[in-house]
Amino acid sequence: MKNSNLVEENCREDHLQYCMKHMLDPRQLYPDIFKGSQFEESWRDCLVNIPNIRDGEGRLIMPHEYRSKLKDGSIVMVNII
Repeated sequence: MKNSNLVEENCREDHLQYCMKHMLDPRQLYPDIFKGSQFEESWRDCLVNIPNIRDGEGRLIMPHEYRSKLKDGSIVMVNII
């Protein structure tokens, strides 16, 4: 992911601001989800509540880490604020 270090820096557990633009979208589905809504042009900046998903050591798994840290087929739902 581009700017991965920047994302990690801005999304430490004590600073949980995370935007849709930080979410992986390998199938390019997000633009269609927001099409026709009031967020069609600004959806990338919509804030996301990060789910409380933790690894075996109790560390929060950030959305940009899901691909590498969760099993294939795991489903995670996030709330867009």
